[in-house]
Amino acid sequence: MGSPKGLIRRYRDWAYKMRDAFKSLSSDEDYKYWFDPFWVRAEPYRIQLKQRSHRSMTLNVKNFLNSQSIVKICPRVPNGLNVEPKTIELTIPKHSSKTTSLMISADDSTTGINIITFDITRDDRRYGELFDCIVEVVR
Repeated sequence: MGSPKGLIRRYRDWAYKMRDAFKSLSSDEDYKYWFDPFWVRAEPYRIQLKQRSHRSMTLNVKNFLNSQSIVKICPRVPNGLNVEPKTIELTIPKHSSKTTSLMISADDSTTGINIITFDITRDDRRYGELFDCIVEVVR
């Protein structure tokens, strides 16, 4: 079976090989933009909202790079929902993250489960609608 020290060494070596494999697959400056599913994260991810009411939500955006990054986010909403602001632009320092607030409102024309997507552009490279959140509208 081997010693715990040997097991840890083998696991570390395997983890480094996996990291290098992921890096080789990515066309981004930092491979984590391909493999981190939370570099843009809505908090809370799922909210319940009454018709003709509003609620705030926070977006957390990470920058993995050794330089500042400019991230533009355009929420895409279904009919009956509204998000303010319509466009968000964040300048994020190197190796850090920033948060911003959104206000989500519902009119009386929609109910049920709705998905808001976030169309992402980072440093003039459009990634598209990679991230989302769920809004349940009730009467």
